[in-house]
Amino acid sequence: MEDLNRVGVLLVALLLVWIAAPAGVAEVKGYDAGRWFWACGLVGVVVLAFLPRLRPGRPDADRWRAVGQRAGAVLSGVQLAVFAAACAWAARPSR
Repeated sequence: MEDLNRVGVLLVALLLVWIAAPAGVAEVKGYDAGRWFWACGLVGVVVLAFLPRLRPGRPDADRWRAVGQRAGAVLSGVQLAVFAAACAWAARPSR
């Protein structure tokens, strides 16, 4: 039972890192962390790596902010849909 508790704690820690990594990187780069909160973990971080850092004096900052916010929202939607499908599959009655 103790091993099961360790595995559970490890899974929760992994989930927190999976969720928080894209939000943290988005915040550092100047994007809205809320839109990137559920953004597919490592995939979200990779997408953010290709987006420029937003600086106040940058002439195209508004355009890049809109692109980044849309990408974060789409990836978050994908992640939540996958999570909902996995929960529905796990909760199905056994035969």
